[in-house]
Amino acid sequence: MLLLKPRFRTINGKILYLTIIYSTAIALSGCQALIEDSLVALGKEELAITAIERVQNRKDGRTVYVRGKVIHRSPFLGSAAYQLQDETGSLWIFTDNPLPTQGTEVFIKGKIKQETLPIAERDLGEFYLIELQQLTN
Repeated sequence: MLLLKPRFRTINGKILYLTIIYSTAIALSGCQALIEDSLVALGKEELAITAIERVQNRKDGRTVYVRGKVIHRSPFLGSAAYQLQDETGSLWIFTDNPLPTQGTEVFIKGKIKQETLPIAERDLGEFYLIELQQLTN
């Protein structure tokens, strides 16, 4: 109850209280990435599913787990790619394994890759994943 109705003896006490509340709110806004990073550090990687829209916020070369529906497939000579979509966006996955069936839901472990394409002082590059492993749902 003390946190809900604090009594302040000075204006400095009130400023300190508001600063702590504001700092806590800002810190909590980034909790999802912190939780995912903590789970990976604890060896609980399979629990840390990354939303597709958040992949571009991760470092190139980092391993992530994503889940989504296969919406496009592109076979190549000796390899292939498929586009995976979740409720936050879509992402291309490159693989040397057989392509999953279009419309199926897959859960994969992949390595983030970024190709840069600088045009007119802007980076129009793209993020994608290299499939390391298809996991069971």
